[in-house]
Amino acid sequence: MERSRLAYVIAALGLALATVAGCSARPSPAAPTPAVAEGQPSAAAAPTAAPLPTAAVTPGPSPTPLIIRYRREGSETPSPVGTKRARTKDINKMQVKAILPLKYVQFYADSAILTEKAKADIKEQVAPLMLAEEGTFMRIEGRAAKPPDETDEACLKLSIDRANAVADYLVSLGVPRERLFPRGVGAQKARFRDSTVEEELAQDRIIEFAIVVPMG
Repeated sequence: MERSRLAYVIAALGLALATVAGCSARPSPAAPTPAVAEGQPSAAAAPTAAPLPTAAVTPGPSPTPLIIRYRREGSETPSPVGTKRARTKDINKMQVKAILPLKYVQFYADSAILTEKAKADIKEQVAPLMLAEEGTFMRIEGRAAKPPDETDEACLKLSIDRANAVADYLVSLGVPRERLFPRGVGAQKARFRDSTVEEELAQDRIIEFAIVVPMG
């Protein structure tokens, strides 16, 4: 009787120990994960911020061109300098604007015939200026040397003939004759009157090319 009770107690104790060990080894149930419907974002994903709306840019009015504004204000565009044609050939009514560097134009001795070098100089240094601007006028002034054996009248005639020869050559190059004012002053402006030194006389044989404009 005592043995049966002791066995029963031992068996009950073993069953109790086994139950306790099994309970401690069982993992704790995880928190239920909420169901995610198909097509919906996961709850764990960070929400994406929606882009900020961009303000619409309204183009401003185009800037008014200056020429239009000037016209609206009534301003007039000034005419280019020198476009007014001379109404007279009177050289006394013209004023000098500039003098060209070329002045020693070679002629054959005691004549109004241009040398080839003189033609080349005029073609390169004078004609392009006259052809470039329609309103350009030119005074061609011939000056002569005064050696002891020449009279003032002969010097004056030679200077006039040489100025006209230069003007004729410019006309042959396409320069309108009405824009040329040839004249001769003889030996009036000679620096070495009655000199016998050729180097000095050569300095008085000059053709002065002056750009002139109408006065007033």
